[in-house]
Amino acid sequence: MLRATTIKHSRTTLTPILRVSSRLAIPIHRTLSTSKTASRPAPTRVFSNTLRGYSTAPSEAAIDASEPSQDAEQAVAALVDFLEKARSINPPDDAGRLIISYAIIYEIIRFLARHGEGSEAYLAVFMNSEASEESIFQRARNTILQGTQLLVSRFSGVPATSPLRNAHPQLFGLFGALEVLLMAHEVEPQPWRDFWGRAQPLLLDLAAQLDEAGFGAD
Repeated sequence: MLRATTIKHSRTTLTPILRVSSRLAIPIHRTLSTSKTASRPAPTRVFSNTLRGYSTAPSEAAIDASEPSQDAEQAVAALVDFLEKARSINPPDDAGRLIISYAIIYEIIRFLARHGEGSEAYLAVFMNSEASEESIFQRARNTILQGTQLLVSRFSGVPATSPLRNAHPQLFGLFGALEVLLMAHEVEPQPWRDFWGRAQPLLLDLAAQLDEAGFGAD
């Protein structure tokens, strides 16, 4: 297992990106961390009802629940800004790559769940609606796709000989499944509903595994 001191060193080096929360500037563990205590529920529990259980078809109620255009623009811009910051950081080691990966997943999930109780309606439209290239929904999808690509590139940077791969086979198994899915989508793009319907559960499970392994928020 990777020594706790190594993870702590990586986390200290990466403090700027870990403390960035794209809109609220809060520590990333506040709503999306796993812990042995009841006060920090796992990501898959926090968002399971919203992100795993939303309608498979857009409805009039979902469309009515969409946020004002200016708010949507700001939310997408904030996610873009975060991804640019994450892309600009050179992780100090393999543990750092996984710590940044957790932060990327957190920001993607927080973007999707930003409506709180109204997120289920928003997500139905986000996942299923037809959208022009100029629409805010399509730009949000493109941004999340870029975030997923960045996540895969961070994971891919962990060498095959890294002790982390032997220490966390389930974690890297999930990553492998996401990598294959993303590569297939890049070669032959699928409808967004099909791609994201498979990618989102993998991201949620990756977030939980990363946090459980010690690469989530401190």
